[in-house]
Amino acid sequence: MKSKTFFNLILLLLCGTALFSGPSKISYSLSGGWRIHTLNDTTSYKAKVPGTVHMDLFRSGVIGDPFYRSNEDSIQWVADEDWVYELEFEMKAENRKKNMSLVFEGLDTHAIVYLNDSLILEANNMFRSWEIDVINLLKLNNNLKVVFKSPHKYNKEKEEELGYKLPEERVFSRKAPYQFGWDWGPEFVTMGIWKEVYLKVWDDYHLEDVYYRTDSIRNDKAYITAALEIWATVEKELDLKILAEGDQYIDQKLSIHTGKNFLHVPIIINEPKLWWTNGLGEPHCYTFYLRLEDDKDFLVDLKSIGIRTLELVQNVDEHGKSFYFELNGEPLFIKGANYIPQDNFLSRHDIFDFENPFIIRNRYTNIIQSAAEANMNMLRVWGGGIYEIDGFYGLCEESGILVWQDFMFACAMYPGDEDFLENVKQEAIQNVKRLRQHPSIALWCGNNEVDEAWHNWGWQKQFNYTQEQQDEIWKSYTDLFHEILPDVVSEYDPQRAYWASSPSIGWGHPESLTQGDSHYWGVWWGAQPFEIYEEKVGRFMSEYGFQGFPAMATLDSVLLEEDKYLASPALKTHQKHPRGFELIQEYMERDFPVPADFEDYAYVSQLLQAHGITMAIEAHRRAMPYCMGTLYWQLNDCWPVISWSGIDYYGNWKALHYHVKKAYDKIILSTEEIDEQLKIYAVSDDLLSHQAKLNIKLMDFEGNLLKEHNKDVKVESNTSRIIHTLNINELLGNHKKRNVFLQMELSIYDSTTVSKNVFFSKPKELKLPADYQLQTRFEKKEYGYDLILQSDKLIKGLFINIPSEKVFISDNYFDILPNMPIRISLVSYCDIQNIEEKVEFKSLNKLNSGRKN
Repeated sequence: MKSKTFFNLILLLLCGTALFSGPSKISYSLSGGWRIHTLNDTTSYKAKVPGTVHMDLFRSGVIGDPFYRSNEDSIQWVADEDWVYELEFEMKAENRKKNMSLVFEGLDTHAIVYLNDSLILEANNMFRSWEIDVINLLKLNNNLKVVFKSPHKYNKEKEEELGYKLPEERVFSRKAPYQFGWDWGPEFVTMGIWKEVYLKVWDDYHLEDVYYRTDSIRNDKAYITAALEIWATVEKELDLKILAEGDQYIDQKLSIHTGKNFLHVPIIINEPKLWWTNGLGEPHCYTFYLRLEDDKDFLVDLKSIGIRTLELVQNVDEHGKSFYFELNGEPLFIKGANYIPQDNFLSRHDIFDFENPFIIRNRYTNIIQSAAEANMNMLRVWGGGIYEIDGFYGLCEESGILVWQDFMFACAMYPGDEDFLENVKQEAIQNVKRLRQHPSIALWCGNNEVDEAWHNWGWQKQFNYTQEQQDEIWKSYTDLFHEILPDVVSEYDPQRAYWASSPSIGWGHPESLTQGDSHYWGVWWGAQPFEIYEEKVGRFMSEYGFQGFPAMATLDSVLLEEDKYLASPALKTHQKHPRGFELIQEYMERDFPVPADFEDYAYVSQLLQAHGITMAIEAHRRAMPYCMGTLYWQLNDCWPVISWSGIDYYGNWKALHYHVKKAYDKIILSTEEIDEQLKIYAVSDDLLSHQAKLNIKLMDFEGNLLKEHNKDVKVESNTSRIIHTLNINELLGNHKKRNVFLQMELSIYDSTTVSKNVFFSKPKELKLPADYQLQTRFEKKEYGYDLILQSDKLIKGLFINIPSEKVFISDNYFDILPNMPIRISLVSYCDIQNIEEKVEFKSLNKLNSGRKN
């Protein structure tokens, strides 16, 4: 069983792109044996390919850990140099074929390539792959040299050629924008061979592309077209077989001619198992096996295919225009987050945890599993990062997670010269063709905040553009985002929607909440209170967020003890927003106690972040079907940092992610207070309605029951409904708001129980008991322990910490109700000794006890 699981996980990383070949096509990796040096100094260092110059210098001891303290500042020189990669390799005569090409899957970014002193390529796009015919240049002993030009130098030259400044100098390089620095990320402008490099050799023919397109699903049949692109140097007749899950769908002969062959083969699947999102059903994927052969050679292609229909619905209504996805004919409420690259140094992700070799522990697996466990059904791949590896999308589709895919443009205006636009067009074609097979791809979006920026950020005045320059810049925008990119999507992936810019309208305009998608930054950027989230609800909330500190272990990895205060230079290096500390302090003073101790402050910042974002999520879910999606900023980090993420750089769940898991549950209880009326909502994504019993208890923090009410209710399918209303004054009577809470439970007759606690005062105002008695008991399990907790009084925001141990804690930063035991899983593949002595607890009770209420 373990071996099968291990194989499936390995296959998952290759999902959607695996091409297994017989003798007709062979690839020879050229990833080993590289060295690097600067253009003007022959002192060389070992290079890891795929990789980056920064990491090679770090491994060689030339620079320190780029993330440590303020090292970022001292290693900016790396990006100012030109760098040379060199490799010596053999190509024996017996390995030669009729066709031989050199393939670079990714070059970062401005690269000149020489093979045996012959110039063979000038590359200028990190997001493209490059293939060069080298049949006439290869010999027994070969020298391959790649010269990378500093992106800074390139950008400055292009800016001078243009004759005026664009809002960001980085825009001239087709390179991951976030590497030039963001308000959550450092400036590490990398260079290097960041993806695989190999020789592709073949004789008569090879499969260039295989694409299975679901044309329609009707009458319990799925109609699919297999689109094949075959390159050939001879005319041939081939046998084609296509199988899926043991059934053979195609067994026929094909005739191919010299050059490119584009073939379309119809397939019908009876009673197809459809692909569903996380929580709605099984995300079923068929494994399609294709075999192409002649009398001596064969090719095999293996792909994972999800059969489903997905439509972006935008209908005019009395409010404006809807914006929602319909999956297999069902309206789908989107629950998720914005995703950024997981490291500043791409290709740095360890795959195996050898403490348990049957568990793949790479970052992609961890982050997608974490998203799925938090009940998410969509991630937005943000336009300031990269088009992710195929394994990322494969993991998403296996987990039932859709992907809102931005093209890689963000927060800037872009040049519009012919060379630049053609470069982008080829980038788009390659990536649309590469990713279109994945059922996880929901939508192609042209850019992040470019339209909004041009119309709302004041660049015209800031850069003193003439009217002619403004017209030229805007024409470049429309050429790129309203012609080139939508044309590529229309030609190569016509079944998916294209959306020009996210958001469609800036957050300062009322219509941003009545149509399209919304980025609402009144909270944080506008310093408005969290409660404004309950008013500012749009049709599809694709960005909003608030910062919180990462885990202390994460800060410990980059700081010294002497750095642990808000004004320290090292900590400021790891807070990239200019008002970050100021805003956290301002919001904390409004709602929470403000601790003097640094670790307590970090802990409260996480509760604060979770409090605000949960309030937004519940407001969005209560508003369905008016609002049909919520994607907070952001899921993850690219380095150890104080940011908007719910999961920090090392994969630690912050309070936000634990709270999001509950807020994104299939059925939730949520409340809204209007004019002393407490409206209780049942919000459901379930496609079935349910009969249920609602139990409401008013309790004090000592566990005394003050009032109780029961009511039979119906939980309607796939919507939000008020199921009960309470008058708050009548409910509380003489009890003070700071001393009581409302415990609600919704018992659905299939034995599911949904619960929610409602407090009537801000957290800092609650009279929480500091003298609680917390009882703990540990039960040993195969992987870790179960921790059983019980308290005689209410504990708010209980944080469980096990320093220096690799442990996943199933729930954290939660409230413990008086005299109600709770079971927590502590999952670890290590044998933790004396765990009872290592577990630490922190609560809001202890911090509130020092306040005058």
